[in-house]
Amino acid sequence: MGFCGGLPLSGVEWEEGTLSFVRSKNDKRAMSTEAKPFLKWAGGKGQLLQQLSEHLPSRIGSEPFTYIEPFVGGGAMLFYMLQRFSNIRKAVINDINEDLILTYRILRDDVESLVKRLMSLEREYLSIDNQEARSAFFYEMRERYNQHCGDSIDRAVQLIFLNKTCFNGLYRVNAKGKFNVPFGRYTNPTICNADVLRADSRLLQTSQVEISQGDFSQTLQHAEGLTFVYLDPPYRPLDATSSFTAYAKGDFNDDDQRKLAAFSVANCLTQLGYKILNVITWAKTNPPPNISCRYFTYSTEFVIWARKKEKVAHYYNYDLMKHINDDKQMTDVWRLPAIAPWEKSCGKHPTQKPLGLLSRIIMASTKPGAWILDPFAGSSTTGIAANLLGRRFLGIEREDTFASISKARREELENSRIFATYKRKLPDISKAEAIQTDCFVCREETEETLPFL
Repeated sequence: MGFCGGLPLSGVEWEEGTLSFVRSKNDKRAMSTEAKPFLKWAGGKGQLLQQLSEHLPSRIGSEPFTYIEPFVGGGAMLFYMLQRFSNIRKAVINDINEDLILTYRILRDDVESLVKRLMSLEREYLSIDNQEARSAFFYEMRERYNQHCGDSIDRAVQLIFLNKTCFNGLYRVNAKGKFNVPFGRYTNPTICNADVLRADSRLLQTSQVEISQGDFSQTLQHAEGLTFVYLDPPYRPLDATSSFTAYAKGDFNDDDQRKLAAFSVANCLTQLGYKILNVITWAKTNPPPNISCRYFTYSTEFVIWARKKEKVAHYYNYDLMKHINDDKQMTDVWRLPAIAPWEKSCGKHPTQKPLGLLSRIIMASTKPGAWILDPFAGSSTTGIAANLLGRRFLGIEREDTFASISKARREELENSRIFATYKRKLPDISKAEAIQTDCFVCREETEETLPFL
């Protein structure tokens, strides 16, 4: 997924279905040795760059843009983009792997020291004439790396050496964060490609690439105007034996995948002109059990709160949220239970959300009588919460089965006893009624026009 701006039209040759790029001879990024990944990296896209380029958004040729890569890895796409788009006004790369990011920083800021030490290590390693002695040298270097011996340049040198001499060029750590890839039996590996390292360093410097380490979601703050975000996260394994998500201590698990989905949606909204107000974490107080007992239990989902126009004020019922939260400011972490059995009285939907979650969202961000649209209504939990709270609702659902469940749930509310029972079972509503009795009244004079049509 991506958002992008462009290259000046004079530097682009347009072909049907593809983009070709012409670089000026005096372009400051032109160099004799092409910048390319200096590490092997599992999942690297070096062989797929042509295919990826064919899917770049068409707006790539219109104006300057920001480039963000939250999972930089080996950097194949990074070096490709920097060399082909001289109009990237700002570039930001990130990764969770601390040593990988340290190495990128050393490469950018002190490449000559890196080359000098790496060349020395390469000469020492290649002078060893038998595999058994080389293996011992490798494991000694792996131990030094895992024990954090040496300064930051040494650590970058160790990472590159291990990457070039370990089995298959993998980077993998165990549960304790220790690099554990075994020795690779290569006859004459290139450990220090000085030309590539220097070319990469020049490109990172001339492009003024910002390098950050941490969670991918932190890169969202760098989005400015037209932004291209290239996301290449660790893959979700098909089964337990095919898992390879341990690029750093702690796997990239299903919770991270859900968080990434929210991150992607937030970027889409930003590009459409929406203002992101909060990304709320719903921490389930009673999550479903982890059957395998091999991972932490998945217990969170994310809610993005945004307004349609950045400069148009939004509504937030601060006083009510504070009252619900025992007279303390409501934070963006909501500890609420998962869906209860009584909420499934008319049938089941596989991703049905609890009324407690939707009622809090509605009370926080809308006034009585407001229209609420849910274009993927499912079993219409949003609509039931809206009706309980005196709001108007329009839902859209393509599946007849789920639409029938929605209808049955709405008809259930015609029973005053059930209506009262539902409200009583939702703590937020009970607390809200104590101080804002008119919060749930849909007045007749409310504007009938649907604001979202």
